[in-house]
Amino acid sequence: MTKKRCVVLFAKYPEKGAVKSRLSRYYGEDFVVGLSRNFITDILDTLSKGHYSYRVAFYPGNRKPEMIDEYGSKHLYVPQTGSDLGERMKNAMADLFSDGFRFILVIGSDIPDLPNHIIENAFRALESHDAVIGPSVDGGYYLIGMQETTFVPDVFEGLMWGTTTVFQDTMKKFRENGYSLHILPMWQDIDRPGDVNDFMRRNENTEFTHSHTMTFLRTAMSCQFSVIVPVLNESDVINDTIEHVRSIIGSHHGEVIVVDGNPRGNTIGAIKSNTVMGLISKQGRGNQMNAGADVAQGTILIFLHADTRLPRDAFEHIVSMMNNDLYIGGAFDLGIDSGRFIFRLIEQAASVRSRTTRIPYGDQVIFMRKDYFKALGGYESIPIMEDVDLMRRVKKRNGRIRIIHDKVVTSSRRWDEEGIFYGTLRNWLLITLYFCGVSPARLVKFYQWNKP
Repeated sequence: MTKKRCVVLFAKYPEKGAVKSRLSRYYGEDFVVGLSRNFITDILDTLSKGHYSYRVAFYPGNRKPEMIDEYGSKHLYVPQTGSDLGERMKNAMADLFSDGFRFILVIGSDIPDLPNHIIENAFRALESHDAVIGPSVDGGYYLIGMQETTFVPDVFEGLMWGTTTVFQDTMKKFRENGYSLHILPMWQDIDRPGDVNDFMRRNENTEFTHSHTMTFLRTAMSCQFSVIVPVLNESDVINDTIEHVRSIIGSHHGEVIVVDGNPRGNTIGAIKSNTVMGLISKQGRGNQMNAGADVAQGTILIFLHADTRLPRDAFEHIVSMMNNDLYIGGAFDLGIDSGRFIFRLIEQAASVRSRTTRIPYGDQVIFMRKDYFKALGGYESIPIMEDVDLMRRVKKRNGRIRIIHDKVVTSSRRWDEEGIFYGTLRNWLLITLYFCGVSPARLVKFYQWNKP
């Protein structure tokens, strides 16, 4: 190890509300704290094997005892000082140059799979260049390095940190100072939900697959979605429903929970798959879906009727949409499994209605962040209109949903059994009465009395 070279690992102490806010909105605070903790552990494993000195620059500056408790006393810890990230990096470099180091690299903590050979290449490049930089996929950089004799602090000043232009703006500052610059291979840091899946895929068959981060992710990502299917006497279709979900879920991690409202459990008794969780609960879709949500491990809850099929790219659409923290959930446009033209009109009316009212119905497959669903209190224990009630409460809380244009396809059986016009008009009347204040208990009596 030589006094000439030093790597500075910039790391936030992993605590709730302080790390990876974009990920926490999707996966939850416990997940991102655990992930950040394992990031730092893996990077320290790498740095401890290198032929150079290293320091852990931690933030906030009063967390040294906690950092030592978390990662051990064998590492050298220095507090980050400064009002923003640029000033903190500038100060860290200046202090270490004053301490006698000639070549300094600063790296972030969200690149746990960065190999030592890239760090060594960066130090070699500084032997013949003024600076070195490693661009990241999101438009920032994962590594920056300079040598003492050509250290120019203003490359860290006046930048919009966290934006997609940080790398290009930094390159401009280097050029303005006449720096000879070496650019390292691009690397992908982990800031967004999609980055997590990419990270797992690229490391699955490498030496890094046995790392702390990968071990944590395999456990934590064992369930990303919980598909909850409330059933009552659906033995004939339930296995097709389960197979349908399994066929489109792809690389996403999820579970299927079937909740039977029949106390004998005849539907869950017909399930062939041994990977599906089967529950018996009090009858009523609201009760059944709440029972499923109570045991769900996923961060996103998807409430699927047994006679409804999701679009092929449903999970990709949900992930893409939920990456935006503006949305707490949503639903799909309605499709009906029939070639009759009248159903196209019903579908169009459903699309206009749900977009105008922001109240999708249950057969449009409502999905929602689990933490939001729990904070909302779940479904009300009412015999009818539980989906409308849920979405009305979302509106009252100013929760933002999105109706995905792709259609779910639901069976036309209830229209076929009841008659298209009768069933449609009766449903419109029920929803009108509900909005006028008629209780679900009275509405269900009307529904059952008027059911053919």
